[in-house]
Amino acid sequence: MKIAETSIAEYLNNVAAKRSTPGGGAVAAIAAAEGLALMGMVTSFTHKPNALPEDLPGRIDQSCDTLLQLADADAVAFDAVMAALRGKGDLAAASITAARVPLKVINIILDSLDDLEQLAQDGNPNLITDTGIAASLLASALDASELNILINIRELEEAHSAEFTVQLARLPAAKLRLSTVHQQVRNSLS
Repeated sequence: MKIAETSIAEYLNNVAAKRSTPGGGAVAAIAAAEGLALMGMVTSFTHKPNALPEDLPGRIDQSCDTLLQLADADAVAFDAVMAALRGKGDLAAASITAARVPLKVINIILDSLDDLEQLAQDGNPNLITDTGIAASLLASALDASELNILINIRELEEAHSAEFTVQLARLPAAKLRLSTVHQQVRNSLS
C-alpha cells in the first residue's frame, strides 16, 4: 500500500488499525508534507512581483513528493527493525536505516525554513494563518521525527549514533525559527 494512493479516510484507518505500520514516522512525514502543501497554497496566491523565488512552487512539489515516499519508506524500515528483533537480520543496521528516514524528513523541513520565513514576510496577507499552520505542522513533524531518531539510535554504540547526534544538535535553532514564525502570525492577528 502506498500512502499517496490511499484516501484520507483509508490512511487514517490504517494508522488507527492494530498493526505497527503506518505509524508515527509516516505520520510525521505526512504532517511535514501538509505543512509544505500549505506553503504551496500561499505561494500560489502571492502575486507581488519578485516577492518569492520563481522556483519555489517546484521545490515545494518535489519536497511533498519526497515526503510521501519517506512515509512509505518509514514502514519498510520499521518492519526491518521488527524482523531483526525476531532474529532475522542485523539490528544495528536496521536501526540505522530506520533512523535515516526521519533524518531525511528533518532535512526537508530545515531546507524549507527560509522559504517559510519569506512567506510569513511577503506572502499573501489573507493567507497568513495558513503560513502559521504550516509552521505548526512543520514543528510537529520535526519533533516527531526527532523522537523516531532517538528511539532508533538508543541501543546503538556511540560510533553509530554520533552522526545522528550531530544532526539533532541543529534542531533547537530550527524549532526557534518555526516558533518565531508562528508567533509572528499570532501577533499579526491581534
